[in-house]
Amino acid sequence: MRICPELLSHTSPLEWWWLPLVFALLAGGGVYLYYLPHLRSLREMNVDLRHKMEDRAKVVVQQKEVIQHKIRSLEKAYSDFKVMSKIGQELTTSLELEKVFDKLYEQVNLLMDAAVFGVHLYDEPGQIIHYKYVLENGERQPSVEIPLGHPTLSAYCIRNREELFIANLAKEYRRYLPSAQPVTGQLPSSVLYMPLILQNDVLGAITVQSFTQNAYSQEHVSVLRVLASYTAIAIGNANAFERLEAARASIHQQHEEIIEKNTSLTLAYEIIERHNEAILDSLAYARRIQEAIMPSHKEVSRVLPNSFIYYKPKDIVSGDFFWYMTKGNVAMLAAVDCTGHGVPGAFMSVLGSTLLNQIVHQEGHTSPEIVLTQLDKRVMTMLKQMDPDADATDGMDVSLVTLNLGTREIQFAGANRPLFYMHKGEMHELKGNKYPVGGKYNVHDPYVGHTVPLQPGDSFYIFTDGFADQFGGNRRRKFLNKRFMQLLADISRLPLDKQHPALNEAFETWRGDEKQLDDVLVVGVQV
Repeated sequence: MRICPELLSHTSPLEWWWLPLVFALLAGGGVYLYYLPHLRSLREMNVDLRHKMEDRAKVVVQQKEVIQHKIRSLEKAYSDFKVMSKIGQELTTSLELEKVFDKLYEQVNLLMDAAVFGVHLYDEPGQIIHYKYVLENGERQPSVEIPLGHPTLSAYCIRNREELFIANLAKEYRRYLPSAQPVTGQLPSSVLYMPLILQNDVLGAITVQSFTQNAYSQEHVSVLRVLASYTAIAIGNANAFERLEAARASIHQQHEEIIEKNTSLTLAYEIIERHNEAILDSLAYARRIQEAIMPSHKEVSRVLPNSFIYYKPKDIVSGDFFWYMTKGNVAMLAAVDCTGHGVPGAFMSVLGSTLLNQIVHQEGHTSPEIVLTQLDKRVMTMLKQMDPDADATDGMDVSLVTLNLGTREIQFAGANRPLFYMHKGEMHELKGNKYPVGGKYNVHDPYVGHTVPLQPGDSFYIFTDGFADQFGGNRRRKFLNKRFMQLLADISRLPLDKQHPALNEAFETWRGDEKQLDDVLVVGVQV
């Protein structure tokens, strides 16, 4: 800015006081004009910052509300969890279904609209659904049964193991029951069904129903799902307890029956014991009679000092018997095996011994073949075995020897039995006839006699089939005649008083744990 000199020269100094002021104003205006855009930018930044702060405050408020809502939800969930846990404990510890259902309805009615409430039990073997517990507006409804194939929501839920969440039954039931007929009257609008499943087994279904549309939410579904789990456990426990009680009652009844039977058996046992004692006493007496009829070894040894008799009956009395008699200078010995053993064999042994005494002692026959022929005829006569109507088929296998005490010559005849004799260090066999003494219609050729001269030190053996027929050994087989003949050959080299125990040891070793099958008789004589 230029100031005219002429103007300055024509003015006094005091008249120019305003000039510094003008300069200051001009300077301030310049500064203002310079900083004006910056001030406008700052104002805009301030407004923008204030808006951001306000938006941020709104977000914080919203987040606070969300957090508070979550906190309230968690608190409610925790509270519901405590309530449901308590309900679950009460349900699962009860063993009576009616109490379970009453408690369940009480809790459900507090948690949701349960104008209709029901627990339907499924009988899988019968394919039947029992509407066991149904309440409508608090009133118990009669129990009914429907087949599993019936078109109902309960059957659908159980068949398909499917949860049903229906907000408007009138509009949605065709989705589940397309073939169902329309039902007249007031129907529930909102329906929940939950299958009751325990360890993959469907026990039934639980349902709550309301006459109000959209009465239930997902929260109600979750609650009912938990209650369904508890209910399934409670039903399973109650069913197990019922089965346990039934089993206990059955066991108790069986125990009572066993006690009753034991009492009867005890009485019967006492009667049988008394009868057994009487029978055993009779058998013991019969054995004494049989032993009295049979000659003792002491009696035989007076004439035949080098001899033994190995006699081992299977039962108390025996069907095998040893017969001995002396007449003049001969000694007669017989090993006889009667049909059967025990009491029947014992009766036959008495008959056989009596008849041999008659034939030899009273009639004087000493030839073995004649004695056997006479014995055969008399057994058949006494038992009426030639009579077509007779039932008696009993007979005897006999090995009969006559020993000349002076010449040491033996005569032998056999009915189904052989004779073994040791001569000059070798064992020989004389076979008897292949038919027994006696027997129904046992018509046969005469018995054949054999004569064998023996030397001092030779020995002979007569026996029944009990030893050879005994099962035993490693393979559980019969001893058999061949092995028995070899056994006699081996023990024949022993003194006669050692042969008896050697025979017994061989028999018991062979038999082992096997039971004795038949009477055993072996007679040995050294001439």
